[in-house]
Amino acid sequence: MSERTYRRLFLIGALWNLFGAGLFFVFWRQAFDYFQLDYPNYVAFFQAWLALAFVFGIGYYYVYKDLLGNVNIVRLGIYGKTAFAVIFIYHVLFSGFHPVFLSGAIIDLVFVILYARFLVYARRRKA
Repeated sequence: MSERTYRRLFLIGALWNLFGAGLFFVFWRQAFDYFQLDYPNYVAFFQAWLALAFVFGIGYYYVYKDLLGNVNIVRLGIYGKTAFAVIFIYHVLFSGFHPVFLSGAIIDLVFVILYARFLVYARRRKA
């Protein structure tokens, strides 16, 4: 993939996190009602998780602006998205979590693969 393609990837990744977390933060009650889910017991933890996802979106925007200067943000993104996906897949499979959460986990795993490809690209560019 080209530098231009990677820039677009990180812009899409930023928008995914920013809009997803931002909209879910504001409209979480409507989303839970729509999917017939119980409200979280501790809204503060839920909103803190969304705030972190939003901050990751800001990080992906930084990568979009300066690809090779923000490689460590990409590494953190891979760790965060992998952890998120594993936790949510586990809870869907074994804790009765609503399957709608698989969509976000799968999309994040796709980003993990693409971000890992970028790290290979960045390593070659620096060499």
